[in-house]
Amino acid sequence: MNNPVESLGGDEDENHPLPGDPIEICDLSIPKAIALADYVSNDATDYIALIGCRRYGKNDVLVIAVEPEVPQHPVNDIRRRETIVVEFDHDDRRQPRVTAARRSFPRVIHTNVGLATRPVDLCLFDRPYAEQKMNWTAAQFASQLHRWLSKTARGELHDPDQPLEQLFFGSPHRLILPRSCLYASSEVGEQTLVVRRVREEGGQFTMIAEESGTAKGRREPSDFALIAYEANCRTHGLIDIQPGTLDELVQFLGDDGDGFLEALSAKLKRFQDAEDVDLELPLIMVVWFPKSRADQAGIESIDLWAFGTACSMLKLGAAIGTWGDSDGATRGGVLLNRDTTKSGEGVELDLMTPTALLSQKDGARCNGIHSDRFDYVAVGAGSIGSHVLEQLVRSGVGRWTTIDDDTLLPHNVARHVLTGWAIGLPKAEALSRHLNSIYEDNPTRAIIANVIHDQSDELDDAFREAEGIVDLSASVAVTRKLAIDVESNGRRI
Repeated sequence: MNNPVESLGGDEDENHPLPGDPIEICDLSIPKAIALADYVSNDATDYIALIGCRRYGKNDVLVIAVEPEVPQHPVNDIRRRETIVVEFDHDDRRQPRVTAARRSFPRVIHTNVGLATRPVDLCLFDRPYAEQKMNWTAAQFASQLHRWLSKTARGELHDPDQPLEQLFFGSPHRLILPRSCLYASSEVGEQTLVVRRVREEGGQFTMIAEESGTAKGRREPSDFALIAYEANCRTHGLIDIQPGTLDELVQFLGDDGDGFLEALSAKLKRFQDAEDVDLELPLIMVVWFPKSRADQAGIESIDLWAFGTACSMLKLGAAIGTWGDSDGATRGGVLLNRDTTKSGEGVELDLMTPTALLSQKDGARCNGIHSDRFDYVAVGAGSIGSHVLEQLVRSGVGRWTTIDDDTLLPHNVARHVLTGWAIGLPKAEALSRHLNSIYEDNPTRAIIANVIHDQSDELDDAFREAEGIVDLSASVAVTRKLAIDVESNGRRI
Protein backbone atom coordinates (compact mmCIF):
# COMPACT_ATOMS: atom_id res chain seq x y z
CA MET A 1 0.00 0.00 0.00
CA ASN A 2 1.44 3.36 -1.02
CA ASN A 3 1.72 6.20 1.44
CA PRO A 4 -1.66 7.96 1.19
CA VAL A 5 -0.22 11.25 2.41
CA GLU A 6 1.41 11.89 -0.97
CA SER A 7 -1.90 11.76 -2.88
CA LEU A 8 -3.66 13.99 -0.37
CA GLY A 9 -0.98 16.59 -0.20
CA GLY A 10 -1.01 16.76 3.59
CA ASP A 11 0.87 15.25 6.49
CA GLU A 12 0.13 11.95 8.17
CA ASP A 13 -1.18 13.59 11.34
CA GLU A 14 -3.75 15.60 9.38
CA ASN A 15 -5.38 12.80 7.38
CA HIS A 16 -6.51 9.23 7.97
CA PRO A 17 -4.78 6.49 5.96
CA LEU A 18 -6.62 5.69 2.75
CA PRO A 19 -8.10 2.21 2.26
CA GLY A 20 -6.69 -0.18 -0.31
CA ASP A 21 -4.13 0.35 -3.09
CA PRO A 22 -4.03 2.96 -5.87
CA ILE A 23 -5.35 2.07 -9.33
CA GLU A 24 -5.91 3.92 -12.58
CA ILE A 25 -9.34 5.30 -13.46
CA CYS A 26 -9.56 2.80 -16.32
CA ASP A 27 -9.22 -0.06 -13.80
CA LEU A 28 -12.46 0.82 -11.96
CA SER A 29 -15.00 -2.02 -12.22
CA ILE A 30 -18.14 -0.83 -10.40
CA PRO A 31 -20.57 1.11 -12.64
CA LYS A 32 -21.45 3.75 -10.03
CA ALA A 33 -17.77 4.36 -9.27
CA ILE A 34 -17.03 4.73 -12.98
CA ALA A 35 -19.95 7.16 -13.40
CA LEU A 36 -18.88 9.33 -10.46
CA ALA A 37 -15.22 9.32 -11.53
CA ASP A 38 -16.19 10.45 -15.03
CA TYR A 39 -18.47 13.14 -13.64
CA VAL A 40 -16.00 14.69 -11.20
CA SER A 41 -13.25 14.57 -13.84
CA ASN A 42 -15.37 16.75 -16.14
CA ASP A 43 -14.26 20.36 -16.29
CA ALA A 44 -17.92 21.46 -15.95
CA THR A 45 -17.96 20.42 -12.28
CA ASP A 46 -15.79 23.20 -10.93
CA TYR A 47 -16.60 22.54 -7.24
CA ILE A 48 -15.43 18.91 -7.20
CA ALA A 49 -12.38 17.11 -8.58
CA LEU A 50 -10.91 13.62 -8.65
CA ILE A 51 -7.70 13.08 -6.67
CA GLY A 52 -7.28 9.35 -7.20
CA CYS A 53 -8.79 5.86 -7.45
CA ARG A 54 -8.12 2.85 -5.23
CA ARG A 55 -9.10 -0.81 -4.86
CA TYR A 56 -10.05 -2.06 -1.40
CA GLY A 57 -10.79 -5.79 -1.56
CA LYS A 58 -13.48 -6.01 -4.24
CA ASN A 59 -14.64 -2.45 -3.66
CA ASP A 60 -13.76 0.61 -5.70
CA VAL A 61 -12.71 3.74 -3.79
CA LEU A 62 -12.64 7.31 -5.10
CA VAL A 63 -10.70 10.08 -3.38
CA ILE A 64 -12.19 13.44 -4.35
CA ALA A 65 -11.74 17.09 -3.39
CA VAL A 66 -14.83 19.20 -2.73
CA GLU A 67 -14.97 22.98 -2.42
CA PRO A 68 -18.15 23.77 -0.44
CA GLU A 69 -19.67 27.21 0.15
CA VAL A 70 -18.14 28.20 3.49
CA PRO A 71 -19.11 31.50 5.19
CA GLN A 72 -16.57 33.85 6.71
CA HIS A 73 -17.41 32.57 10.20
CA PRO A 74 -18.60 28.95 9.80
CA VAL A 75 -20.72 27.40 12.53
CA ASN A 76 -18.91 24.08 12.11
CA ASP A 77 -15.29 23.47 11.15
CA ILE A 78 -15.78 22.78 7.45
CA ARG A 79 -12.79 23.86 5.36
CA ARG A 80 -12.87 25.53 1.95
CA ARG A 81 -11.40 22.35 0.50
CA GLU A 82 -12.33 18.98 1.96
CA THR A 83 -10.93 15.62 0.88
CA ILE A 84 -13.66 12.99 0.80
CA VAL A 85 -13.34 9.22 0.38
CA VAL A 86 -16.20 7.35 -1.34
CA GLU A 87 -16.19 3.55 -1.17
CA PHE A 88 -18.53 1.61 -3.49
CA ASP A 89 -19.82 -1.83 -2.52
CA HIS A 90 -18.90 -4.45 -5.13
CA ASP A 91 -22.34 -6.10 -4.87
CA ASP A 92 -24.20 -2.77 -4.62
CA ARG A 93 -26.09 -3.98 -1.57
CA ARG A 94 -25.30 -0.91 0.54
CA GLN A 95 -25.02 2.74 -0.32
CA PRO A 96 -21.57 4.20 -1.05
CA ARG A 97 -19.75 4.92 2.19
CA VAL A 98 -18.69 8.56 2.38
CA THR A 99 -15.97 9.50 4.89
CA ALA A 100 -13.88 12.59 5.56
CA ALA A 101 -10.13 12.13 5.14
CA ARG A 102 -9.28 14.88 7.66
CA ARG A 103 -8.70 13.61 11.20
CA SER A 104 -10.01 16.84 12.71
CA PHE A 105 -13.24 16.79 10.71
CA PRO A 106 -16.04 17.68 13.16
CA ARG A 107 -18.43 15.03 14.45
CA VAL A 108 -21.64 16.87 13.77
CA ILE A 109 -25.30 16.05 13.30
CA HIS A 110 -26.08 13.70 10.38
CA THR A 111 -22.87 11.74 10.69
CA ASN A 112 -23.15 8.03 11.34
CA VAL A 113 -22.10 6.69 14.72
CA GLY A 114 -18.52 5.46 14.88
CA LEU A 115 -15.37 5.32 16.95
CA ALA A 116 -13.50 8.54 17.61
CA THR A 117 -10.34 7.10 16.04
CA ARG A 118 -12.02 6.29 12.70
CA PRO A 119 -12.89 8.65 9.85
CA VAL A 120 -16.14 10.57 10.25
CA ASP A 121 -18.88 8.83 8.25
CA LEU A 122 -21.18 11.31 6.46
CA CYS A 123 -24.90 10.53 6.25
CA LEU A 124 -25.95 12.12 2.95
CA PHE A 125 -29.40 10.62 2.42
CA ASP A 126 -32.36 9.82 4.65
CA ARG A 127 -33.95 7.26 2.32
CA PRO A 128 -33.18 3.52 2.29
CA TYR A 129 -30.62 2.59 -0.33
CA ALA A 130 -33.09 0.27 -2.06
CA GLU A 131 -35.09 3.40 -2.93
CA GLN A 132 -32.05 5.52 -3.78
CA LYS A 133 -30.81 2.95 -6.29
CA MET A 134 -33.82 3.44 -8.56
CA ASN A 135 -32.79 7.00 -9.53
CA TRP A 136 -29.14 7.23 -8.42
CA THR A 137 -26.99 9.43 -10.64
CA ALA A 138 -23.42 10.66 -10.24
CA ALA A 139 -24.57 14.28 -10.66
CA GLN A 140 -27.17 13.96 -7.91
CA PHE A 141 -24.67 12.27 -5.58
CA ALA A 142 -22.01 14.95 -6.13
CA SER A 143 -24.56 17.74 -5.69
CA GLN A 144 -25.83 16.27 -2.42
CA LEU A 145 -22.26 15.91 -1.09
CA HIS A 146 -21.57 19.58 -1.90
CA ARG A 147 -24.89 20.60 -0.30
CA TRP A 148 -24.16 18.54 2.84
CA LEU A 149 -20.79 20.21 3.39
CA SER A 150 -22.08 23.72 2.59
CA LYS A 151 -25.10 23.49 4.89
CA THR A 152 -23.07 21.89 7.67
CA ALA A 153 -20.63 24.79 7.50
CA ARG A 154 -23.55 27.19 8.05
CA GLY A 155 -25.21 24.99 10.69
CA GLU A 156 -28.30 24.64 8.48
CA LEU A 157 -28.22 20.97 7.50
CA HIS A 158 -31.03 20.01 9.88
CA ASP A 159 -34.15 21.79 8.57
CA PRO A 160 -36.35 23.66 11.09
CA ASP A 161 -39.35 21.44 10.29
CA GLN A 162 -37.33 18.21 10.35
CA PRO A 163 -37.87 15.85 13.32
CA LEU A 164 -35.15 15.85 15.97
CA GLU A 165 -32.33 13.35 15.73
CA GLN A 166 -32.67 10.26 17.90
CA LEU A 167 -30.05 9.66 20.58
CA PHE A 168 -28.89 6.21 19.46
CA PHE A 169 -28.60 4.59 16.08
CA GLY A 170 -31.15 1.94 17.02
CA SER A 171 -31.52 -1.61 18.21
CA PRO A 172 -32.77 -4.73 16.43
CA HIS A 173 -34.35 -5.86 19.70
CA ARG A 174 -37.97 -4.84 20.28
CA LEU A 175 -39.83 -4.49 23.56
CA ILE A 176 -43.61 -4.11 23.33
CA LEU A 177 -44.86 -2.32 26.45
CA PRO A 178 -48.25 -1.46 27.95
CA ARG A 179 -49.08 2.18 27.30
CA SER A 180 -49.09 2.80 31.04
CA CYS A 181 -45.32 2.21 31.04
CA LEU A 182 -44.72 5.04 28.60
CA TYR A 183 -45.49 7.87 30.96
CA ALA A 184 -42.80 8.73 33.49
CA SER A 185 -45.20 10.48 35.87
CA SER A 186 -47.64 7.57 36.12
CA GLU A 187 -47.90 5.37 39.18
CA VAL A 188 -46.92 2.32 37.16
CA GLY A 189 -43.43 3.62 36.52
CA GLU A 190 -42.20 0.67 38.55
CA GLN A 191 -43.93 -2.67 38.40
CA THR A 192 -43.47 -6.36 37.81
CA LEU A 193 -44.10 -7.49 34.27
CA VAL A 194 -44.84 -10.73 32.52
CA VAL A 195 -42.44 -10.69 29.59
CA ARG A 196 -42.70 -13.31 26.88
CA ARG A 197 -40.36 -13.75 23.96
CA VAL A 198 -42.42 -13.98 20.78
CA ARG A 199 -39.63 -14.09 18.20
CA GLU A 200 -35.90 -14.74 18.13
CA GLU A 201 -33.89 -15.09 14.95
CA GLY A 202 -30.33 -14.26 14.00
CA GLY A 203 -29.54 -12.83 17.42
CA GLN A 204 -32.53 -10.46 17.30
CA PHE A 205 -35.54 -10.83 19.57
CA THR A 206 -38.97 -9.33 20.16
CA MET A 207 -40.57 -9.41 23.59
CA ILE A 208 -44.03 -8.43 24.78
CA ALA A 209 -44.41 -7.12 28.32
CA GLU A 210 -47.76 -7.17 30.11
CA GLU A 211 -48.66 -6.16 33.63
CA SER A 212 -48.56 -9.10 36.03
CA GLY A 213 -52.02 -10.52 36.69
CA THR A 214 -53.65 -8.61 33.84
CA ALA A 215 -52.06 -10.31 30.85
CA LYS A 216 -55.30 -10.76 28.89
CA GLY A 217 -56.70 -13.09 31.51
CA ARG A 218 -53.52 -15.11 32.01
CA ARG A 219 -51.62 -15.40 35.26
CA GLU A 220 -48.01 -16.25 34.51
CA PRO A 221 -44.79 -15.99 36.52
CA SER A 222 -42.87 -12.76 36.03
CA ASP A 223 -39.66 -12.79 34.03
CA PHE A 224 -38.55 -9.18 34.52
CA ALA A 225 -39.16 -6.22 36.79
CA LEU A 226 -39.44 -2.80 35.19
CA ILE A 227 -38.57 0.69 36.34
CA ALA A 228 -38.92 4.02 34.56
CA TYR A 229 -36.79 7.11 34.81
CA GLU A 230 -37.12 10.55 33.21
CA ALA A 231 -33.76 12.11 32.39
CA ASN A 232 -33.01 15.81 32.09
CA CYS A 233 -33.76 17.58 28.83
CA ARG A 234 -30.92 17.59 26.31
CA THR A 235 -30.32 19.31 22.97
CA HIS A 236 -30.50 16.91 20.05
CA GLY A 237 -27.38 16.37 18.01
CA LEU A 238 -24.95 13.67 17.00
CA ILE A 239 -26.25 10.10 17.23
CA ASP A 240 -24.20 8.47 19.98
CA ILE A 241 -22.70 5.03 20.56
CA GLN A 242 -25.14 3.04 22.66
CA PRO A 243 -24.09 2.30 26.25
CA GLY A 244 -22.97 -1.29 26.68
CA THR A 245 -22.79 -1.28 30.49
CA LEU A 246 -24.62 0.46 33.30
CA ASP A 247 -21.68 2.73 34.14
CA GLU A 248 -21.52 3.79 30.46
CA LEU A 249 -25.21 4.72 30.66
CA VAL A 250 -24.45 6.75 33.79
CA GLN A 251 -21.63 8.53 31.94
CA PHE A 252 -23.95 9.19 28.98
CA LEU A 253 -26.47 10.82 31.34
CA GLY A 254 -23.74 13.26 32.41
CA ASP A 255 -24.81 15.58 35.21
CA ASP A 256 -27.96 13.51 35.62
CA GLY A 257 -26.01 10.27 36.20
CA ASP A 258 -25.91 10.57 39.99
CA GLY A 259 -29.63 11.33 40.10
CA PHE A 260 -30.33 8.25 38.00
CA LEU A 261 -28.33 6.01 40.32
CA GLU A 262 -30.05 7.44 43.42
CA ALA A 263 -33.48 6.89 41.84
CA LEU A 264 -32.50 3.36 40.77
CA SER A 265 -31.25 2.58 44.26
CA ALA A 266 -34.45 3.93 45.87
CA LYS A 267 -36.61 1.81 43.58
CA LEU A 268 -34.57 -1.31 44.32
CA LYS A 269 -35.18 -0.69 48.03
CA ARG A 270 -38.92 -0.42 47.39
CA PHE A 271 -38.80 -3.68 45.45
CA GLN A 272 -37.04 -5.23 48.45
CA ASP A 273 -39.89 -4.12 50.73
CA ALA A 274 -42.58 -5.43 48.36
CA GLU A 275 -43.65 -8.97 49.20
CA ASP A 276 -44.66 -9.87 45.63
CA VAL A 277 -41.36 -8.93 43.92
CA ASP A 278 -38.59 -11.50 43.50
CA LEU A 279 -35.18 -9.83 43.72
CA GLU A 280 -33.73 -12.67 41.66
CA LEU A 281 -35.50 -11.18 38.64
CA PRO A 282 -33.45 -9.22 36.10
CA LEU A 283 -34.41 -5.60 35.47
CA ILE A 284 -35.57 -3.59 32.47
CA MET A 285 -34.92 0.15 32.74
CA VAL A 286 -37.11 2.36 30.56
CA VAL A 287 -35.56 5.81 30.26
CA TRP A 288 -37.23 8.94 28.88
CA PHE A 289 -34.88 11.42 27.23
CA PRO A 290 -36.69 14.75 26.67
CA LYS A 291 -35.13 16.62 23.74
CA SER A 292 -35.07 20.22 22.56
CA ARG A 293 -34.06 21.66 19.19
CA ALA A 294 -31.68 24.24 20.66
CA ASP A 295 -30.11 25.16 23.99
CA GLN A 296 -32.57 26.79 26.41
CA ALA A 297 -35.48 25.80 24.13
CA GLY A 298 -38.51 23.93 25.39
CA ILE A 299 -39.06 20.16 25.18
CA GLU A 300 -40.07 19.24 21.63
CA SER A 301 -40.03 15.44 21.70
CA ILE A 302 -39.04 12.50 23.88
CA ASP A 303 -36.73 9.64 23.00
CA LEU A 304 -37.75 6.42 24.74
CA TRP A 305 -35.21 3.62 25.17
CA ALA A 306 -35.13 0.44 27.21
CA PHE A 307 -32.04 -1.15 28.73
CA GLY A 308 -32.23 -4.78 29.78
CA THR A 309 -29.92 -6.46 32.27
CA ALA A 310 -29.11 -10.14 32.52
CA CYS A 311 -28.06 -10.02 36.18
CA SER A 312 -30.52 -10.15 39.07
CA MET A 313 -31.65 -7.10 41.01
CA LEU A 314 -29.65 -8.51 43.95
CA LYS A 315 -26.40 -8.26 41.99
CA LEU A 316 -27.45 -4.96 40.44
CA GLY A 317 -28.03 -3.44 43.88
CA ALA A 318 -24.55 -4.50 44.96
CA ALA A 319 -23.05 -3.09 41.75
CA ILE A 320 -24.46 0.38 42.43
CA GLY A 321 -23.80 0.33 46.19
CA THR A 322 -27.39 -0.04 47.45
CA TRP A 323 -26.33 -2.95 49.66
CA GLY A 324 -22.91 -4.31 50.42
CA ASP A 325 -23.14 -7.54 48.43
CA SER A 326 -25.74 -9.61 46.59
CA ASP A 327 -26.78 -11.31 49.85
CA GLY A 328 -27.21 -8.03 51.69
CA ALA A 329 -30.70 -7.40 50.36
CA THR A 330 -31.99 -10.85 51.30
CA ARG A 331 -30.71 -10.35 54.85
CA GLY A 332 -32.13 -6.85 55.02
CA GLY A 333 -28.63 -5.36 54.96
CA VAL A 334 -29.33 -2.14 53.10
CA LEU A 335 -26.70 0.57 53.44
CA LEU A 336 -27.85 3.76 55.13
CA ASN A 337 -26.19 5.80 52.39
CA ARG A 338 -25.49 4.41 48.94
CA ASP A 339 -21.84 3.72 48.19
CA THR A 340 -21.25 6.47 45.62
CA THR A 341 -17.97 4.91 44.43
CA LYS A 342 -20.01 2.25 42.60
CA SER A 343 -21.87 3.04 39.39
CA GLY A 344 -22.66 -0.34 37.86
CA GLU A 345 -19.30 -1.32 36.40
CA GLY A 346 -19.53 -4.65 34.64
CA VAL A 347 -23.35 -4.74 34.52
CA GLU A 348 -23.96 -5.38 30.82
CA LEU A 349 -26.93 -3.77 29.07
CA ASP A 350 -28.94 -4.76 26.01
CA LEU A 351 -30.43 -1.76 24.23
CA MET A 352 -34.04 -2.33 23.16
CA THR A 353 -36.40 -0.17 21.14
CA PRO A 354 -39.66 0.16 23.10
CA THR A 355 -42.97 0.26 21.28
CA ALA A 356 -46.32 0.92 22.90
CA LEU A 357 -49.32 -1.31 22.54
CA LEU A 358 -52.05 0.53 20.65
CA SER A 359 -55.15 1.90 22.31
CA GLN A 360 -58.34 2.31 20.30
CA LYS A 361 -57.74 6.06 20.32
CA ASP A 362 -54.36 5.41 18.69
CA GLY A 363 -56.13 3.29 16.10
CA ALA A 364 -58.44 6.18 15.28
CA ARG A 365 -55.46 8.47 14.83
CA CYS A 366 -53.77 5.92 12.53
CA ASN A 367 -56.96 5.89 10.45
CA GLY A 368 -57.06 9.68 10.29
CA ILE A 369 -60.34 10.10 12.17
CA HIS A 370 -61.45 11.40 15.57
CA SER A 371 -61.95 8.70 18.18
CA ASP A 372 -65.63 7.96 18.86
CA ARG A 373 -65.99 6.69 22.44
CA PHE A 374 -69.78 6.35 22.47
CA ASP A 375 -71.35 3.18 23.92
CA TYR A 376 -72.99 1.05 21.25
CA VAL A 377 -74.92 -2.20 21.27
CA ALA A 378 -74.58 -4.44 18.21
CA VAL A 379 -77.14 -7.19 17.73
CA GLY A 380 -75.78 -9.96 15.55
CA ALA A 381 -72.25 -11.42 15.42
CA GLY A 382 -72.60 -13.36 12.18
CA SER A 383 -70.83 -12.87 8.88
CA ILE A 384 -72.19 -9.36 8.32
CA GLY A 385 -71.81 -8.29 11.93
CA SER A 386 -68.28 -9.63 12.34
CA HIS A 387 -66.92 -7.70 9.35
CA VAL A 388 -68.73 -4.46 10.19
CA LEU A 389 -67.67 -4.59 13.85
CA GLU A 390 -64.04 -5.37 13.03
CA GLN A 391 -63.74 -2.34 10.75
CA LEU A 392 -65.48 -0.05 13.25
CA VAL A 393 -63.31 -1.22 16.15
CA ARG A 394 -60.10 -0.96 14.12
CA SER A 395 -61.13 2.56 13.07
CA GLY A 396 -61.50 3.62 16.70
CA VAL A 397 -65.27 3.93 16.63
CA GLY A 398 -67.09 3.24 19.89
CA ARG A 399 -67.18 0.84 22.82
CA TRP A 400 -69.26 -2.16 21.81
CA THR A 401 -71.52 -4.69 23.48
CA THR A 402 -72.21 -7.54 21.06
CA ILE A 403 -75.35 -9.67 21.52
CA ASP A 404 -75.81 -13.04 19.84
CA ASP A 405 -76.68 -16.57 20.97
CA ASP A 406 -75.43 -18.48 17.93
CA THR A 407 -72.46 -20.87 17.85
CA LEU A 408 -69.69 -20.72 15.25
CA LEU A 409 -69.84 -23.85 13.06
CA PRO A 410 -67.31 -25.05 10.46
CA HIS A 411 -69.23 -23.72 7.45
CA ASN A 412 -69.38 -20.23 9.03
CA VAL A 413 -65.65 -19.59 8.68
CA ALA A 414 -65.99 -19.34 4.88
CA ARG A 415 -67.42 -15.82 5.33
CA HIS A 416 -66.92 -14.94 8.99
CA VAL A 417 -64.04 -12.91 10.43
CA LEU A 418 -63.36 -15.70 12.92
CA THR A 419 -61.31 -18.73 11.91
CA GLY A 420 -60.97 -22.36 12.94
CA TRP A 421 -59.77 -21.65 16.48
CA ALA A 422 -63.28 -20.40 17.40
CA ILE A 423 -65.34 -23.31 16.05
CA GLY A 424 -67.79 -24.48 18.72
CA LEU A 425 -67.63 -21.21 20.69
CA PRO A 426 -70.44 -18.66 20.97
CA LYS A 427 -69.99 -16.16 18.13
CA ALA A 428 -70.41 -13.10 20.36
CA GLU A 429 -67.87 -14.32 22.91
CA ALA A 430 -65.26 -15.39 20.33
CA LEU A 431 -65.71 -12.22 18.28
CA SER A 432 -65.26 -10.07 21.38
CA ARG A 433 -62.08 -11.93 22.24
CA HIS A 434 -60.79 -11.40 18.68
CA LEU A 435 -61.63 -7.67 18.67
CA ASN A 436 -60.11 -7.12 22.11
CA SER A 437 -56.83 -8.57 20.86
CA ILE A 438 -56.51 -5.63 18.44
CA TYR A 439 -56.13 -2.91 21.07
CA GLU A 440 -54.91 -2.83 24.62
CA ASP A 441 -58.00 -1.23 26.15
CA ASN A 442 -60.52 -4.03 25.35
CA PRO A 443 -63.17 -2.03 23.46
CA THR A 444 -65.80 -4.80 23.33
CA ARG A 445 -67.75 -7.19 25.54
CA ALA A 446 -70.21 -9.97 24.75
CA ILE A 447 -73.67 -10.98 25.93
CA ILE A 448 -74.75 -14.45 24.86
CA ALA A 449 -78.51 -13.99 24.46
CA ASN A 450 -81.42 -13.98 22.02
CA VAL A 451 -82.93 -10.48 22.01
CA ILE A 452 -86.38 -11.74 21.02
CA HIS A 453 -86.83 -14.51 23.60
CA ASP A 454 -84.41 -13.73 26.44
CA GLN A 455 -84.93 -11.22 29.20
CA SER A 456 -82.33 -10.19 31.79
CA ASP A 457 -81.11 -7.18 33.71
CA GLU A 458 -77.84 -7.38 31.77
CA LEU A 459 -79.69 -7.01 28.47
CA ASP A 460 -81.93 -4.22 29.76
CA ASP A 461 -78.94 -2.29 31.18
CA ALA A 462 -76.98 -2.65 27.94
CA PHE A 463 -79.82 -1.20 25.87
CA ARG A 464 -80.63 1.51 28.39
CA GLU A 465 -77.02 2.76 28.58
CA ALA A 466 -76.39 2.59 24.83
CA GLU A 467 -76.03 5.77 22.81
CA GLY A 468 -76.59 3.79 19.62
CA ILE A 469 -78.20 0.40 18.87
CA VAL A 470 -77.01 -1.21 15.64
CA ASP A 471 -78.99 -4.05 14.03
CA LEU A 472 -76.58 -6.43 12.25
CA SER A 473 -78.83 -9.48 12.48
CA ALA A 474 -80.42 -9.52 8.99
CA SER A 475 -83.70 -10.44 10.74
CA VAL A 476 -86.95 -8.52 10.28
CA ALA A 477 -88.20 -9.76 13.65
CA VAL A 478 -85.11 -8.43 15.42
CA THR A 479 -85.44 -5.09 13.60
CA ARG A 480 -89.02 -4.69 14.81
CA LYS A 481 -88.07 -5.72 18.34
CA LEU A 482 -85.27 -3.14 18.52
CA ALA A 483 -87.37 -0.38 16.94
CA ILE A 484 -90.52 -0.83 19.03
CA ASP A 485 -90.02 -2.85 22.21
CA VAL A 486 -86.54 -1.94 23.49
CA GLU A 487 -86.56 0.91 26.01
CA SER A 488 -83.57 3.15 25.31
CA ASN A 489 -82.73 6.71 24.38
CA GLY A 490 -80.10 5.39 21.99
CA ARG A 491 -80.56 5.95 18.27
CA ARG A 492 -81.45 2.85 16.21
CA ILE A 493 -79.37 1.99 13.19
